[in-house]
Amino acid sequence: MKPGPLHAVDVPDDADGSTVELPRGGFLPIRLGVTTPNPDDPLAVVAAGPAGAGRREVLAGLLELDPAMLAVPAGSCLVVSHARVPTRAAYVPGYRQPHSYGADPAAAGPALARPPRRVELSLPDPLLRHFALLDTPDTGALGIAGGRVLLDSVGRAGALLFVISADQAFTAAELHLLAEVAQAPVEVFFAVTPGATAKKTSTGA
Repeated sequence: MKPGPLHAVDVPDDADGSTVELPRGGFLPIRLGVTTPNPDDPLAVVAAGPAGAGRREVLAGLLELDPAMLAVPAGSCLVVSHARVPTRAAYVPGYRQPHSYGADPAAAGPALARPPRRVELSLPDPLLRHFALLDTPDTGALGIAGGRVLLDSVGRAGALLFVISADQAFTAAELHLLAEVAQAPVEVFFAVTPGATAKKTSTGA
């Protein structure tokens, strides 16, 4: 799928809840970990994994997009959902209105005052009619608080896609996160990419 030009949107940051957002607070379960999915929460797949695993390429392949379409600043979340008209907007802390945001930093318009908390990309992809996609920051950059928020988000979304390369090892924090997710009624999927070593071998051949 090759969507047309992306348009700016004008939706307040506290819209009607039709989009999936990585929650920053609210109720946490007594057992610190994954929340129980709520029937009223929108179905989503949360993508996570370490830096360098090619997570963006995996998601781009799933949606048949150029990986550059999914580029966001480090530390920002990316929400991909369905819409008839392609749009991309950045939600910056301190601003109620979203900013138009382009995949190419040189064409993103005025410089953002602060890194966006999340970037929302809407596409007319039939696959996105069934679920939204939430790509989170690299697991190595989450920290303890970010890991707790990720667990809460996975519980609310209903599914986790963990992407790791064949030449990477799980960190203690990642194993703890996956152990917590395993105790919750959510679906977990793993995608293992070739990794840098395999790419170099292939190139050398």
